[in-house]
Amino acid sequence: MRIEDGVKLDYNNVIIVPKRSYTESRGDIDVVRKFVTKNSKQEISGFPVIAANFDTVGTFSVADKMSENGMFTSLHKYYSVEQLVAYFSNFKTNWDKVFYTIGINDKDIEKLRAVRKMLIKNFKLKDKEKEKEFIFPKLICVDVANGYTQKFIDGVRKIRKEFPKSVIMAGNVATPNMVETLLSEDVGADIIKVGIGPGCFIAGTKVLTEAGLVAIEKVEIGQRVLTHKGNWKKVVGKLEREEKKKLISINGIKSTPNHEYCILHKDIIDGDGYLFIPAPYKNKNGSSISLKGIEQLSDWVPASELSKEEHLLVKVDYVNRTFDLVEIEEIKEIEYSGSVFDLEVEDDHSYTIEGIAVHNSVCLTRIETGCGYPQLSAVIECADAAHGLNGLICADGGCAVPGDISKAFGGGADLVMLGGMFAGCDECEGERVTLENGDKVFKFYGMSSQEAKSKHNGKPNGYESAEGKCVYVKSKGPIIDVINRIKTGVIGACSMTGTMKLKDLSKRTTFVLVNQESNEVFGRNR
Repeated sequence: MRIEDGVKLDYNNVIIVPKRSYTESRGDIDVVRKFVTKNSKQEISGFPVIAANFDTVGTFSVADKMSENGMFTSLHKYYSVEQLVAYFSNFKTNWDKVFYTIGINDKDIEKLRAVRKMLIKNFKLKDKEKEKEFIFPKLICVDVANGYTQKFIDGVRKIRKEFPKSVIMAGNVATPNMVETLLSEDVGADIIKVGIGPGCFIAGTKVLTEAGLVAIEKVEIGQRVLTHKGNWKKVVGKLEREEKKKLISINGIKSTPNHEYCILHKDIIDGDGYLFIPAPYKNKNGSSISLKGIEQLSDWVPASELSKEEHLLVKVDYVNRTFDLVEIEEIKEIEYSGSVFDLEVEDDHSYTIEGIAVHNSVCLTRIETGCGYPQLSAVIECADAAHGLNGLICADGGCAVPGDISKAFGGGADLVMLGGMFAGCDECEGERVTLENGDKVFKFYGMSSQEAKSKHNGKPNGYESAEGKCVYVKSKGPIIDVINRIKTGVIGACSMTGTMKLKDLSKRTTFVLVNQESNEVFGRNR
């Protein structure tokens, strides 16, 4: 385990310091960016905001409106070959503003080949040379939950080899070393999606507090929770954010893949099942491990790397001041889209889920797991790495208000991807409902809910229960209203910092740490 004690920041931990401005009119500020990509050598330009590939947000209708306003869209993966061919055959479709989204599995790549083949037929490109020069897709988004696997690197490399002239955006990652790897000529990405949030748990996860088991979303700052050392420590911070990715279920505990569990390696057990425990770390009766031995004997491992064969979970017995070892009986990947939660705990930087010890990842001062990273810090550090190699980054996730987008650009992001901020717009897909009070709401469902499984797979996933929930998002009206709010917010940030061109905002940005970024006396602004 390694702990880096530098400050790591999310968007709500800072504000941008205003600077003297000679801007006469905000209408004079240029928010269009033009890029020449590193490996595909293509030019892309526009207001660098991308609608994310949520199945309710990354739609054809959203793409049309976004491109009309010089912005981008990453289409969701659930359109059929026929639907995609019809859309890209339409002369109104702006290929320069639409990312075709794929994973790294063979099924996704075969589907892309089929779409390209049918487009070649539709455009009657019978000449082999013309077929070879036909660039489709112009923009590719290679989207996976964990960009740190060798399989992902090999997948991006394979896609680059097959589509040498397409702009490839790949992710998600959160650290400079992987940015550099993916941008290398050997792998071939042009834009790196940056954003692997702190490890989190879904609503309803039971945290052991002095008051008993409390759902994580209901734990209050100031409450004391049980830590991996058997201490009762105060919660000093909370995180709630929207997540769209695969989660990991460990013995029924559902978390993001990067959330770390306290474990012991099974090689500490001999063939007869006895623990090899140094005497100082045994309990008085010698039957179990004392809590003082936990730091010396345990390790922290992300959920995505846990193994039934190699690891044992640590369960804290605060009454007897010992900890027990729990076999990992279940490891499942599940789709999820919705709110996730985490806590920051003083001193011990951990808490327990029904006694099982887990790390807290919402640490603004010390914690760096290597798997997750507070978003603003990830943007700043990854941008530095990418720009040194003439590459680009896209800040993906964490933006809840227009000011967060400005902070991402100020931190060095070249593009910003948004999902939740567009959810509920008229152009999004999904069920509309009118409540009894007359309010119009938009049905926004988790990707592991029965609704999602029925829609995309034709049947539930076979797990014992649906892992996602349905929620209702207040209808936001036409997407142009959200677009205008975003644009005016970014233009306002440029004006307040004396920046005439968006590309120069990072040069004019100074962040200041804050305890509270806005006045919330009349309610939360996020």
